[in-house]
Amino acid sequence: MHITRPTESVPAPQTAQGRVVFLDLLRIFAFASVLAGHEFYPAIEAAAQDPTLHVTLRLMAQILAPFVWAGGAGVIVFLLVSGYIITQVLQRERAGEFLLRRIYPLYIAAVLTETLLAAAVLSQPVPPLPEAGRLSRYRFSWK
Repeated sequence: MHITRPTESVPAPQTAQGRVVFLDLLRIFAFASVLAGHEFYPAIEAAAQDPTLHVTLRLMAQILAPFVWAGGAGVIVFLLVSGYIITQVLQRERAGEFLLRRIYPLYIAAVLTETLLAAAVLSQPVPPLPEAGRLSRYRFSWK
């Protein structure tokens, strides 16, 4: 019996938007794991320690507790999936294009949100913007 390798790789199944279905399923798992860790861990831990529960239920809670502790598995899966997606995108796009299209808008939104929340919640004044002349001495290169 002789087994040969296919000359072409089999493409991953994709949805209509060009997304890989398996990565979407991993995202769902990550979300469910983090949700279970934050919402249900105290109840599972209490059930694992409750001597009035049936021994089978207590054993199931003891087995399940490490898997939902703080949603750790979901965070790890999310970081791995994100790293894979970023690597795939960077193979198709230049680094500067990736930063401008994906990272920079999120960075601006995060800085503005933090500044406005600090002003509203902590009553801190909004810092003044730098003068345009001071910014002109910096040279930006996206190579």
